Amino acid sequence: MLRKKTAISIHLVFWVLFIGIRFIRIGYAPAIRLQFPGLRFFDVSYLVITALVFYINYFFLLPFFSKKNPVIKYLLPVLISYVLFLCIRYGFEQVISPAVWGYRNYYGTPPLWFYAYDNLYYAFPAVVISTIMWVLIHNIRLMEENAQMKVQQASAEIKFLKAQVNPHFIFNTLNNIYALVFNRSQAALPAIEALAGMMRFTTYEAGAETVFLTEEVQYIDNLIALEQLRHEAPLHLQFKKSIANEQQLIPPFMISPFIENALKHGMVEDAASPVTIVLETTASRLTLEVTNKISTRHKDAVGGVGLENIKRRLNFYYPNRHRLQCATTGQIYNVYLQINF
Repeated sequence: MLRKKTAISIHLVFWVLFIGIRFIRIGYAPAIRLQFPGLRFFDVSYLVITALVFYINYFFLLPFFSKKNPVIKYLLPVLISYVLFLCIRYGFEQVISPAVWGYRNYYGTPPLWFYAYDNLYYAFPAVVISTIMWVLIHNIRLMEENAQMKVQQASAEIKFLKAQVNPHFIFNTLNNIYALVFNRSQAALPAIEALAGMMRFTTYEAGAETVFLTEEVQYIDNLIALEQLRHEAPLHLQFKKSIANEQQLIPPFMISPFIENALKHGMVEDAASPVTIVLETTASRLTLEVTNKISTRHKDAVGGVGLENIKRRLNFYYPNRHRLQCATTGQIYNVYLQINF
């Protein structure tokens, strides 16, 4: 975040430059040197009035109109602060000063139009530069706050995905494991290990911003192994993977929801139309293609919040660097995902 000290430093730099440019002269004879002619009475009053209007515009006018449409929120503060600058300066230099000290900045009584025209230059720092500075600092803070909100949102969505681990799936898996243990099946220990691996991933590894791609692949392998316990016949499923870099990092739960969808909504019993999962990575790209025949018992889709969640996370982590296509052709549901690292 743009800290308060940084914003104060920006203001201090501006005022040092402003005072230096306006009131320090460069002499060229007999040698180049800085000259400090000193501040006159109306130089001091000009600085005070400029600072006063500058921060009235900065702290009050611009924030007050910031929720209006783009024309009003900038035009009105500029106009109001300019009129305020004219009124304060004219009132002090042309009314109060002659009455108290006997001299004025402008000789005589200048026409109002001339006074307004002549002060366009003098009002520029108080009116225009204050607006530019506020817009820059305000927008930087907005961008930082939006980025922080996106990070928090992504973190919340990860927790949401973790909470979405189907309790019925876990309950059924435990029942199946219990039956394996009761029957002293050799498949009991691998099943317990697979379930423990899944729970470990959702509890610990998935809490990180990124995980190794191989860890999520192991999560998918465990998911498939436990899904097999629910079926007496072997699953008709093909999982082909070619991973170029085992140290490749990805955000957790970026690809596994598509496989969960295929297992939940697809026909894993149909040998003629097996569920196919193809995962390939290179040094610069990941592609995932999942194809399954739609089960008549379920509606096929990464439904509702799930698909929208994945889309938002893809847009957050890989803006303009990914392509996701989900399509139904007849009884076949196909997902294609491409991520460019």
